[in-house]
Amino acid sequence: LGTTAPGLLADASVLQARGLPARGVLAREADPTCWNLGAAPVDCYLGPDGLADDGVHEIKPLPGMHAQSRHGGHATDWSAALAFLLLLARRRLAATERAGRRAAFLWCAPRHAGRELGELYAPGLACLGIDPEQVMLVETRRRDETLWAIEEGLAAGALSLVAGVVDDLALTPARRLALRAGRHRTPCLLLTSPRSPAAAATASRWSVSRARSAPHPFDPRAPGAVR
Repeated sequence: LGTTAPGLLADASVLQARGLPARGVLAREADPTCWNLGAAPVDCYLGPDGLADDGVHEIKPLPGMHAQSRHGGHATDWSAALAFLLLLARRRLAATERAGRRAAFLWCAPRHAGRELGELYAPGLACLGIDPEQVMLVETRRRDETLWAIEEGLAAGALSLVAGVVDDLALTPARRLALRAGRHRTPCLLLTSPRSPAAAATASRWSVSRARSAPHPFDPRAPGAVR
C-alpha cells in the first residue's frame, strides 16, 4: 500500500519472519496493468505476476495490540481489514483502467454486517480514490444469498472484481467461487470473521490488524495518523 495510502503500512518484516522466499521482481516493473500492492517489499514476494486476477483472496481481521483492552477492539480490527480490502479494490480498478477496460466492482454483504460494521459511504470511498459510480451494492438477508450474489457476479465476466463479507466459508462454496473466478478471470475479495477457520481454495490469505497511531507532529501525548 506504501505511498499510495499514507498511514496504512505493510510490514515486510512479518513476511520475512514467516520465511517466505522473495521472488525478486516487482510486478509494477514487469507490467503496469498488473495488480499489486504498490509496496516494494511485499510486491517482491508476489513476483512479476502480482496478485492472481483469477482467484479468491481472503482478508481476515486479526486482533490488534489493544484487543484485550477495556473497550475491546472488534470494530476497529474489522475497519482495518475493510480499509485494506478497499485499497486492494482501488488498485485493481486502476489496473483495469490502464488496460483500457471499464472498471467496476460488485460489493455483496448481509444486512447484519451493515448494522454492525457500517455501510459503505460514498464520500469515504471517494477519499480512498474509488469513484462511487464504479461500485454496485447488493444487500442480502442471509449468508447463502450473499454467496449466491458473489458467485453470479463472478460468472458475469464483466466486472473488475467482486468483493463481499461472509462470516465463514465452507469447502464446497469456496471451491465454487474459486472455479467461477478462474473460469471468468474475475478476482474475488472476501472479508471473513476472525473466529472462522481459513477458507479453502484461496489464491492468497491476508491477516490484517491495526497498529498504534503514528506520533502526533505537535503533541506527543495525542494520537497521530491512523495506521
